[in-house]
Amino acid sequence: MTTEDRDPTIQGLFDAADIDLDDGVFTVQFSTRARRREIRFAAGWVTIGFALITIGSLLAAPLRALTQLLALGLTAGVVDLGEGGLALVLSPMNTIGSLLILSLMGLRMGRRRILRGIHA
Repeated sequence: MTTEDRDPTIQGLFDAADIDLDDGVFTVQFSTRARRREIRFAAGWVTIGFALITIGSLLAAPLRALTQLLALGLTAGVVDLGEGGLALVLSPMNTIGSLLILSLMGLRMGRRRILRGIHA
């Protein structure tokens, strides 16, 4: 096969591969590219951090209000117990939150009994 039959693009690549590169130039080019990549990577994380901080600060007030509303709703009394000693004893259990927890525990127990009955 003669040189005229070869693809000139591929032949140019082989000719370029035969050229000896100066080690110092290669090292400088490689470290410069690596440094640019590190800077770009760090800048991306800084940008993501700023975006998360901005979103967090914008959502902080509505989330705080929602949390306060939820806490107020869950601590509301179910039955008015008055002012006696019975009210002091039963007041921790006389909330919507405790009623919700007891309901969920009852559902869980019922589910376990049903599943235990099915698998037995």
